[in-house]
Amino acid sequence: MAEQDPRRRSAAHGSRFGASGFVLALLQLGSATEPAVALAALGQPTGEPSGPPPTVTAPSPEASPSGDETEASKQGPLSWRGRVFAQALFREHPLPGTDPDRSLDLIVPSARFGLRYKASAWVGLVVEVDVAGRPEMKDGFVQAKSKQWMSRFGQFKMPLLAITFESPWRLPTARRGLVNEILVDQMQIAGRRPGAVAAWNGGGWLDPEITIGVFQGSIWLLKDPVKRDEFKLEPIEGLTLGSQARVVRIAVKPAGVDLGAYGEWRVALSELGKPRHFWTGGLDVVVEHTFESQGVRAWFDAVTGESWIDFQSRDNFGFDDDFTKFFAARALVAWRWGGIDLGAGYVEPYAYLGFLEPDVEVSADLIWEIKLGLNVGKWNRARLTLEYEVQKVGPNVPYYYVTNKDRPALAREGKAVLLQAGVAF
Repeated sequence: MAEQDPRRRSAAHGSRFGASGFVLALLQLGSATEPAVALAALGQPTGEPSGPPPTVTAPSPEASPSGDETEASKQGPLSWRGRVFAQALFREHPLPGTDPDRSLDLIVPSARFGLRYKASAWVGLVVEVDVAGRPEMKDGFVQAKSKQWMSRFGQFKMPLLAITFESPWRLPTARRGLVNEILVDQMQIAGRRPGAVAAWNGGGWLDPEITIGVFQGSIWLLKDPVKRDEFKLEPIEGLTLGSQARVVRIAVKPAGVDLGAYGEWRVALSELGKPRHFWTGGLDVVVEHTFESQGVRAWFDAVTGESWIDFQSRDNFGFDDDFTKFFAARALVAWRWGGIDLGAGYVEPYAYLGFLEPDVEVSADLIWEIKLGLNVGKWNRARLTLEYEVQKVGPNVPYYYVTNKDRPALAREGKAVLLQAGVAF
């Protein structure tokens, strides 16, 4: 799976900045070798931090957020890297019986800095912090890695869903989008959590890899007991021995194509304080190939499983054993001219389609989105992205998805134009 390189890191929540800073960052964008501030586009913050290693493997200690291991490895046992995104986002949401709600925001969704320390030939430490807004640790783990074996303990991404696992710096899109937000935040599938994994790699033409792991479960808690409409996701702590999610991933990479299958026995906590587990399974495919002067990249993933969230009830945490079945699928394809070497100029159009069926037995509850965009810049150093996206939400979408005013599903339909710039250093 593409995220398969834990060194590639992802985006985060943003903070506002002045228009003068936005222009200054754009003027600095042409520098391919110096650290610079980046502009990112008109997109909503994904809330996703950088991501871990290949398959379920985490980034090697010497890997950089830009995905350039070679350069980082030349710096010795201690190295640091970072990336900054800045965005301008124009959004339009239709409102019943009145004019559409329109907004324009300038934000910095991610300013990521990572430190990697290689204690020995096979043991390393990775710490990554995002300082856009309130400083927050995104990744922090110790990793031991040999030619065939890898183990990691700390906080990092779960090895599920190719588009979620991949770093935002590696993805051509300005943001992962609404479907990803619902899968990770509301349905608690994949994403970044405290945990431990072990992986075995067989090498050879098929290059098989098996990863198993356990990750701490999470629960949605009310931010304000009075308003009862805003939630925060917190780890389940100190309750039982069953508050962890279990993950298994099996992958092969014939001819450079990464094919993966995975399962998650994910955990959620009922309002009575009882952990419940829900099966989840999926497939993903990641393709990346370069020709003499062009390149193609593609990510495909699909996931299905049980969910406690249904259309009928507003009591989302009662867990009455009448679980629903959901299905989601996404495809992202990009073709570029240039960008064969680090820092080389390139142009890359891309297209994305994603949908989520929250309950396969309920009609008119489909959530779908389309993105069309174009990247120009210096490969793996700086880029400017222009993206247009359309999101639609069916009238029978579960109430749980639309209760929080910060969740995009609150608007049943929406369009957005994003201008985004980013620089890695």
